[in-house]
Amino acid sequence: MPKLEEAQRELYASLPSHLPPPSIILISQDVSEGVAPLADALCGPVKAAGGKVDVLINCAGTSVSGAFDALPEAAFHDMYKVRVFLYHPSL
Repeated sequence: MPKLEEAQRELYASLPSHLPPPSIILISQDVSEGVAPLADALCGPVKAAGGKVDVLINCAGTSVSGAFDALPEAAFHDMYKVRVFLYHPSL
């Protein structure tokens, strides 16, 4: 999480000093594991911080190189489940 922590420091440093500091919670989670582990990873820290999320940034994504028609079905499915299947209205 070093890059996330660096981004957190940059965000805090860029804020005007007259504003109260926000609470920035960093969570690194493998979203390919599905919705339940992701929800578990989010709920604890969010509840501990007061139970409110103003902004949620998700940088999930995967890719596979090569011609589309040459992709093995499993590789396509793994890529698609991170980008599309993970969506759940309760999140």
